Amino acid sequence: MQPHSVSRAAALALGRGVCLTLAAARALSAQPGPTPAPPPATTTIWHGTLATPNGSLTLIVRIRTAADSTRTGDLESPNQAPGQYIPLGAIALTPSALSFTIPAIGANYDATWNPSLDSWTGTFRQGMSLSLVLERGAPPAAPTVPGLDGTWRGTLLRDSTRLRLILHVTTSALGTTATLDSPDLGAMGLGVQRFERSSDTVRFAVPAGQASFAGTLARDARTVSGMWTRGSQPAVPVTFTRDSTRAAARERTQWPIVAKGYTSTDVVFPNATNTRVRLAGTLTIPYGRRPFPAAILISGSGPQDRDETIFGHKPFAVLSDFLVRSGIAVLRYDDRGFAASTGDHGSATSADFATDATAALEFLRTRAEIDRRAIGFVGHS
Repeated sequence: MQPHSVSRAAALALGRGVCLTLAAARALSAQPGPTPAPPPATTTIWHGTLATPNGSLTLIVRIRTAADSTRTGDLESPNQAPGQYIPLGAIALTPSALSFTIPAIGANYDATWNPSLDSWTGTFRQGMSLSLVLERGAPPAAPTVPGLDGTWRGTLLRDSTRLRLILHVTTSALGTTATLDSPDLGAMGLGVQRFERSSDTVRFAVPAGQASFAGTLARDARTVSGMWTRGSQPAVPVTFTRDSTRAAARERTQWPIVAKGYTSTDVVFPNATNTRVRLAGTLTIPYGRRPFPAAILISGSGPQDRDETIFGHKPFAVLSDFLVRSGIAVLRYDDRGFAASTGDHGSATSADFATDATAALEFLRTRAEIDRRAIGFVGHS
């Protein structure tokens, strides 16, 4: 069966849910005269496994095709965020090729149809390029682990530092899945793999943290006590307690909450060398006598937003706040193909990123508030 014979396509899943739309078919059937044939099946579902450096991730893609042939879709990653659906951006589907973008996570997918495998064979790009084969239908259900659904809370003590760990376990039609939060590190929703229970023994691994846990479930099923192992470090004891309390991410006291002493404006500017790239950012300008010297903040490797958000920290927001309070205007922007900026991050080279920085420079040169002779770059890798 060719892929175009199923018309409502499937959306890729680190992301959010899909509902079938039958209203158009009902409306047509209500018209007088011969009843037109309803449109083909409205949704197609595909699944595949992405082999990342931190472990394997199952992805589910749903693509929907409306009666006017427009397509929408979403992506879900049941290992990381079951039941959470990330909208797809531009979708191109022909009998021989499939491509789509996922703007919210700065990713894209390009594939060709493999009739012998009845699947799409292609490349998933998000900072790095990874092979991804999408097969028809939902993925096989994961094993069901009985009796452990809920939220479990524990505390890890290492080198006099206490780190909270929150384990979320959910059983659905796709089997039992689990994620781990480390709110003190700002790491939320880490994928849990090899989640197993054998009698009263519970085990799981967290590839992103190179960690694993093995423990014993208490007779009242309220606690699991065992050892937490991470890499070559000595194992440490951890007891997880079934608890409905959800720990909030730790507030970072250095976050600039309100712009004081300067203005902050969201801006968008083009890249003259690539019309598909439009860079979205924030321009902060001090109060006082103009024009001002300016700094352009450039991120390191991998897709980053304008604040360089990582594990609850926002380094570029903090740096921008410091510089603008010191009398220096600052432009920081989302990397191409990530957050609100358009383009393709995965296939870009260092030379391409240099043109983005040049575009930022040319944009600042058009601003009356900026001293054209005093614009510099600040970055790291």
